[in-house]
Formats: sequence, structure tokens, C-alpha cells
Amino acid sequence: MKNLTNHWKLPAILCASVVAMWVAYLAIAGSIFNGDLAKSGQFGDTFGALNTLFTGLAFAVVLATLIRQWHQIQDIKRDSQEERRFRLRLDLYDRRFRIYQAVSAFIGNAICDNVGQQQMIEFDVAHGEALFLFSGDDDLLKHLADLRQKAQDYANWRSQAKGQGLGSPASKQRDQMGGWLQDQLDSV
Repeated sequence: MKNLTNHWKLPAILCASVVAMWVAYLAIAGSIFNGDLAKSGQFGDTFGALNTLFTGLAFAVVLATLIRQWHQIQDIKRDSQEERRFRLRLDLYDRRFRIYQAVSAFIGNAICDNVGQQQMIEFDVAHGEALFLFSGDDDLLKHLADLRQKAQDYANWRSQAKGQGLGSPASKQRDQMGGWLQDQLDSV
């Protein structure tokens, strides 16, 4: 409310000043010419230049108001564009974070030997979204493909090493793949 009052204060003062000058003119003209309309008419004609001045000032005020409104509209457009860019970055962050969570969950499930069809599908969905979101980052996309393959290899080596001893080639491969997956989980 305070801003609205301040906004209208200057135009109200200007309008009151113009009305006061007009009333003062009538009072002065009435006392000077004592009702002689011919003389007061001639005197009134001398204020044609003043009339032109006030008209010019009014035009300048209207023009200044239009320019101010145009600048305000430009500011609103700029703010709106910045807000859209911010929302886009936030949405991009959310989508990338979901991929991060899916990859972390997949690695954790692979280490715990909990990778089934559902986990593979969830990882493939995240990988498909990563293809779109990280299309320029070939190293990351290759790493995700390697991660899926190594998780499958780890599951195969785990199943092969179940009946064998600790020193068998299958358990060594399983341990090597498990170590690699653990390193990936630690680096994520």
C-alpha cells in the first residue's frame, strides 16, 4: 500500500498545482480587469504560449510513462526468461540425479548379488535416459555400458565360484570383478 501511495503522490501534487495556478489566474484576472471582458480576453490571449507549454509537458509526461512501462515490460520478460532457464537447469539436475541414484543402486545390488531382471530393466531405463541427457559425454556412456557388462560378468563368476574353493580361477575372477564394482560404488 505504501508503494502505491508514493506512486501517485507526484502526479497528485502536479495536478493540484495546475488547478491552483488556474484558480489564481481567475482571481488575479478578475481583480485586475474589474469585469472588463475585452481587456481580460486580450490578456488571456497572452497565455497561449503557456497553454502550449503545459500541453508539451503533458505530452512529455505521457511519453516518459510509456517509456517507463516499456522498460518494465522488458524487465519482466528478462526475469521470466531467467526463471525458465533456472527451472530447466533444476529439471536437468533432477533427471541426472535420478540416473545417479539408479546407477548407485544397481552397483549396490550387483555387489550384494541382488541383480535380477527387474534391476537390469531399471538400469537399462536409466542408461537410456543417460544416452539422451549425456549425449556428448562418450566416456560416461561407455562407462555405463561397461558397468552393465561387468555386473553381468560378476553374476556369472559368482555362480561359477559357488562350488569351488577360494583359490579357483572362478573365485579369483569373481573377487576381481567384485573389487572393481566396489571401486565404482566408492567413486560414485
